[in-house]
Amino acid sequence: HARSMRLIARIALLALVCLPGFANAAEVVTLTDATFEHHTQAATGQTSGVWLVRFKSETCGHCAKMDPEWTRLAEEMDNAVIVADIDGPNNPITTDRFNVRAFPTVLLFRDRKVFKYGGERTADAFAEFATATYADDPNRARDVPPELTPIQRIFSETTKSLALLIIDSYDAADRWMATARKDFAGVATGFRKGGVSGAWERSVAAFERSPRMWGGTMIALGVIGVSFAMALALITAPAKRKSKEE
Repeated sequence: HARSMRLIARIALLALVCLPGFANAAEVVTLTDATFEHHTQAATGQTSGVWLVRFKSETCGHCAKMDPEWTRLAEEMDNAVIVADIDGPNNPITTDRFNVRAFPTVLLFRDRKVFKYGGERTADAFAEFATATYADDPNRARDVPPELTPIQRIFSETTKSLALLIIDSYDAADRWMATARKDFAGVATGFRKGGVSGAWERSVAAFERSPRMWGGTMIALGVIGVSFAMALALITAPAKRKSKEE
């Protein structure tokens, strides 16, 4: 009899856990280029449910500001509408596929169409759009674009890599200039206080603090100097006189 009661209690507890009120609240789903179509089935019938997807960026202030509302939306929708995020800059294939050019961009996938959101960035406004008002304007509905071809995928990845290289190069140059300004100011101060020896001491100290930066700079200046000298030698070298026979 005791075993039967324990079994009944376990079954009752399991049933309570499975009830919506006791289940874990739905969370924001993270999508990537690799998982987007598999999860959303955007171009193949959308049989996995209604998806509200936010294209975001880690450096986007507006995206960070709406994070609490987006999380609350996921909890309130409880997968009646699946709320998801995709990092746009790091997933260029999907971003290019849907022609996303600004962050945040919110797209609704339902009724085998895609709808772009353009209202207030609150959980209530998102919920109303995803469940009702999306259909108010028939011109808002767009056909879901097909997946990118292999050539288009390569182009998207290459564009992303080039953009990141430019950003990294700019950041590196900005850091180099900040260090250079500080070191040059130190050398100038050393010269004013101690003449050539003071400037030399500050120069050596700067090199010891940033050997890779100043070492690389010296190598680059050396290469530029040699190239300039060779070009100057070619330009100023006397031309061979043509022989009379020619």
